[in-house]
Amino acid sequence: MLENYFVKRRGFCVDDVDLEEVLKFCPTPCYLYSSRVIREKYNRLRQAFGEVRTTKDEVRTFGLRTSHFGLRPSHFFEVFYSLKANPNPAIARLLHSLGAHAEVSSVGELKLALDAGFTPPDIVFVGPGKTSDDLTFAVQSRVYAIVAESVAELQLIERIAAEAGRPIGVLLRINTREHAASAAERMVGGPSKFGFDEETVVDQVRPLQFKFARLKGVQVYSASQVLDPGFICAHLDIVLALALRLSSEIGFPLRCIDFGGGFGVPYETGDQELDLARISRHVRKLLIQNPIFGIRDRGNSGRAGSDPNADWRCRKDAGRMQEMQELQELQDRCACRKCNSCILPASPASFLH
Repeated sequence: MLENYFVKRRGFCVDDVDLEEVLKFCPTPCYLYSSRVIREKYNRLRQAFGEVRTTKDEVRTFGLRTSHFGLRPSHFFEVFYSLKANPNPAIARLLHSLGAHAEVSSVGELKLALDAGFTPPDIVFVGPGKTSDDLTFAVQSRVYAIVAESVAELQLIERIAAEAGRPIGVLLRINTREHAASAAERMVGGPSKFGFDEETVVDQVRPLQFKFARLKGVQVYSASQVLDPGFICAHLDIVLALALRLSSEIGFPLRCIDFGGGFGVPYETGDQELDLARISRHVRKLLIQNPIFGIRDRGNSGRAGSDPNADWRCRKDAGRMQEMQELQELQDRCACRKCNSCILPASPASFLH
């Protein structure tokens, strides 16, 4: 990829800066990152998924009521930068300035994100093996949500939040039965040491009673390095259906769905660039058929400063999406509760990022 990002004049340049000039004030060995490349990758994701609005033709095609034409906010997707990809403070500040949000998996990453300007409501704390200190700092910082991996972790989050007197959002990490045969790394498709198994999560979580740990949705991290757009489209369908079912069967208001990750990068000879346009079209259809949902897209573009890897999130947030109240009013007037224009979960479930 050097030929795309480095220009050879008298010597090598990065973003029109001569390396010889850089070496005058930067000792070697060192890493150089192209802010231009990061901006390009971020903007590519935003352009693919950031503007999803209904049109008159789509209202007719999908059976939406005319009142839904143009009802949506302009942005359904938000990129969440996973700091574990590259915790360089300059990259974090750059992505924050572009409008990205943050995913963290340690106290150090959370502090770095806050220092870079990310606000707590736009930060999600993820990862297995979180300690009491990790969870305490996350609760005190008032992050949007913590992703819980087990009943024991849910109980620990509840205790810490109760002691602090601060409610905290929680997402359930679900290990689904779907298969990602073509992915380089697969995290679903059978029992796992990570998260709740799809087959048993209802029985595990439904009996629990929490006051401070407030379920907002689910997270499903399926695979990494996925280059098959068909799998990603199918994954979105599966996770959306799963989130709606769990919200109803467990009984929590759905606020957010974390679709999990990993948009692939064509590293190997013969690898094809991931077809973002195809995924974007599928998501557009998905959002039109389920008009209450807005999606947040969490991107791992910081890996080596150039990878367009991304995780997917879907969030219904009444504070940010004023049309939620209008949609609720439409549903209240609907006797069948099945039409595409006003469908909502029977028992609203939690839904994130």
